[in-house]
Amino acid sequence: MSEEKYKRIELGKYIVADPHICHGQPTFRGTRVIVPPVIKSLSGGKTIDEIAADYQIPDEAVIEALYLAAEALLEKYAVPFPEPIIPTEELVKMSHTEYRALWPKEKYKRVEISKHIVADPFICHGKPTARGTRVLMHIVIKHFSTEETIDEIAAGYQILRETVAEALNLAAEALLEEYTVPYPELLPTDESLEPNPTDSRVS
Repeated sequence: MSEEKYKRIELGKYIVADPHICHGQPTFRGTRVIVPPVIKSLSGGKTIDEIAADYQIPDEAVIEALYLAAEALLEKYAVPFPEPIIPTEELVKMSHTEYRALWPKEKYKRVEISKHIVADPFICHGKPTARGTRVLMHIVIKHFSTEETIDEIAAGYQILRETVAEALNLAAEALLEEYTVPYPELLPTDESLEPNPTDSRVS
């Protein structure tokens, strides 16, 4: 079994992914607390301080997890955006519809990520935003580090509470997908290694 394949990854000061701990899912250092559920739990209305107390981990560990999750969300869901192909002085004279028409729809296509979150190549450079706004969801997730609750954050950005909850869930799943390391399967048992008498290859 290759040691290189099943290697512990230090994701930050407080977060690691170890193939021999919780099947390689990201956990908080020195614990078996899996990171994604901690991120999702913020949708319940508690602050980081309260969540940290619930899981018996430092506040800074939760903040580190949020920043990792926010970047994972951006990495997974951002769509490519078109670079200008005509002089800027001409671009500023164009309507949004005319601007969009410059590029093929197949390549630069709006993605409906969830009910309340989209990624549009012509809005905020294709980064995930709250539907109908220019509110960047990875920034909203990082805003939890201010110790505000989900309701306060939603009100501050003038978006739905459900939008913030969706962003937390999507970011948690993206983090799990991005940073889980493979874990070694069980080795074959002695019984499974015994020769099969009906196998024609056995002499």
